[in-house]
Amino acid sequence: ALSALAGDTQTTLEVLDLSSCRHLNDAILTGVLQSCSSLRALSLSSNSFITDQALFALASSNRRIKRFMADRCPGITDRGVAAIVEAFTGLEDLDLSGNVNVSDTSATAILTHCSTLKKLDLRGCAIGSSFTDSLKRLMDSKIK
Repeated sequence: ALSALAGDTQTTLEVLDLSSCRHLNDAILTGVLQSCSSLRALSLSSNSFITDQALFALASSNRRIKRFMADRCPGITDRGVAAIVEAFTGLEDLDLSGNVNVSDTSATAILTHCSTLKKLDLRGCAIGSSFTDSLKRLMDSKIK
């Protein structure tokens, strides 16, 4: 079914939910992304075979994403998150929960690059005091 999206033609598709697709991997997703440059929302939740390579491809193929869900994707790390948050300047909703390879490094990059963010879920990530300190400083600077 995804092969129809991975063709040579462009689609005007704006929302794509690929959550829990047992056979979805970086190569398949990269093919799909080539035809979906109009995406505004993408969910890759609960996909065991999605890694940073898919996030690199996504970041280079589409900068219009406002809602990105990649929770419970164990192959995602700080490197992939950095690519996404630097590319998606209008990101409003980000869910990376349950990714144990996402750390304070990602959280700090999110705070630095995602000024339009309205919702952020980092539950179950490797977030520690470095992020909470950065978040407190950011909040203090906005309150003054």
